[in-house]
Amino acid sequence: MSKTFVFLTPSDVNLIEARISLLEQHVVLLTERNKMLADSMQGMATEVAEAKGAMSSAVVLIQGFAARLAVVEAELAGVGAHSAALDTLRADLDVSEQELAAAVATNPLPPDPTPPPAA
Repeated sequence: MSKTFVFLTPSDVNLIEARISLLEQHVVLLTERNKMLADSMQGMATEVAEAKGAMSSAVVLIQGFAARLAVVEAELAGVGAHSAALDTLRADLDVSEQELAAAVATNPLPPDPTPPPAA
């Protein structure tokens, strides 16, 4: 096996150095973009977690109101009374529950993102 030697002129060296510099700049830009995307993903993950928490809180709140209304309705029924105001509250609560359910059905949350494997 014979060896081949290549002799580079100063202009060849300058050209190679310029291309290496350009590649280094691309690596820096790609690294910065990767960091921006990672930060964006983290921000979205935080927003999803907050939305899940807010939706869970809304469900608990609505269910709590519904339970309290049921107790009051039962107490009124126990004494043979009925309240139109409670009917209105029940209807408003049902509408709120349906609106929340429709919003969740229309905009389902994605599953929790699986973190990428450590590099």
